[in-house]
Amino acid sequence: MSNKPFAYPEGEKSAKFTSGRREAKIEVEQEKIEYYVRGERASKPEYWLAQAWDKLQESGEILNWVWQPSYITFENMPGEIRLDFMVNIPPKLPVFLDGRWIHKSAGQQSEDRVADARLNDRLRREGAMPVVRIPSEPYVMDEETALRTARMAIRGDQFI
Repeated sequence: MSNKPFAYPEGEKSAKFTSGRREAKIEVEQEKIEYYVRGERASKPEYWLAQAWDKLQESGEILNWVWQPSYITFENMPGEIRLDFMVNIPPKLPVFLDGRWIHKSAGQQSEDRVADARLNDRLRREGAMPVVRIPSEPYVMDEETALRTARMAIRGDQFI
């Protein structure tokens, strides 16, 4: 019987066997994957949605998109709001990708509505569409759902 270590494919898991015993001690190691969008760290759903925007740009369904642009709102009530994406269809479509837990509380949803109203007022002058908020679950669970969701967004579909 060989005491060679067993390796799972693609380095996702590894197993180490104890020497000279029939029992195996298995260590499972999760790979820590970091995601980047245009050189900046991103969440997995942000990465998937960015990939979807790239595909739509390549196919000519949108002109281009910008990652995390910032806007100053109201001259008499200063404040910066950073979008997740500004998609140029045209017209421009401001997009927030809402995380799993952060945007579910009543307090956070109230703050989101205020920020959306401020941003809509600012971007309306540039001819932009109203802000779209996409819940990452269930709309951006993988590359396929992200592409389907991106197409829904540019069609003007509503997300709940």
